[in-house]
Amino acid sequence: CKLIGYHWDLLIVDEYHNTIKDYNNPEDSIYMKLYSMNTYSKLLALTAYLPPNKKYWGNFIAKTVFSLNTNQAVELGLVTPFIIYNVPISLNENELKVLSYIEGKIEYLQEKGYKGWKWVSKRRLFFSKIQKRFIVAKQISDYFYDKRGILFSEYIEDVKNLQAVFNTDVSIIHSKMKKKERKESLLKYNKKETNRIIAAKALNEGVNLVDTYFAIAVTANSSIKDLTQELGRLLRIDNQDFKKAIYIRLYVPNSRDEFWLKQSQLLHSAIYCNSVEDLFNKLDNGFRKNI
Repeated sequence: CKLIGYHWDLLIVDEYHNTIKDYNNPEDSIYMKLYSMNTYSKLLALTAYLPPNKKYWGNFIAKTVFSLNTNQAVELGLVTPFIIYNVPISLNENELKVLSYIEGKIEYLQEKGYKGWKWVSKRRLFFSKIQKRFIVAKQISDYFYDKRGILFSEYIEDVKNLQAVFNTDVSIIHSKMKKKERKESLLKYNKKETNRIIAAKALNEGVNLVDTYFAIAVTANSSIKDLTQELGRLLRIDNQDFKKAIYIRLYVPNSRDEFWLKQSQLLHSAIYCNSVEDLFNKLDNGFRKNI
């Protein structure tokens, strides 16, 4: 940390959760040194979500004095109302056997106290080859015609697979792209030269997307923070005539996906669909009336 011995009357920190290290490793963070090696009269810390492993130091440095969840923000008219739909992806018998075997290995190792990263990687590789996920995502995307949308994924391989399935001019964003390339792709979307943007994590925080009406999460995620951040990209709608934003999450039933959905949606309610056709029926009864 290059800032040592300074004093500020007011220090404002956005994305506060990213500056806090967990209880065991506070000295590893440059920001933690910033807090401890300088002084300030007042500290305003802003965060979408403070994970449990960061709450000790997070509240030690800046005590929580006010909180507002997404549902409350909707009630106050600060963000656009939204609906979350969970849509199942069916696998064939052989795919289910492979997935069950991989997840069994992960659970066994984690019960023994290991992370099981080798098998976690195998699970990721397995899903990258499930073409149906990308086809269903494209099918849902097509439902919205010229309405603008974002497709979220956890992995760069998925972004490339989705780009190939769409086979049209879409914006893509991922960490392996050069900064200039990411900037140009984002600008192209915000200038409305493209109506779809596909991203792997790179858009989760601090990025403003113009008039984005729907989002599709191709990969199930257990993080409350990630869900909140992804919703943040979706709820910044400028068109006041648009009544509701739509967030659709794909998952494989009876797998870790289902547990992760429930885990990440603890702060939000969601509607479970029986199929893509069921989703379209629900959207026809709600979404189309609001555009």
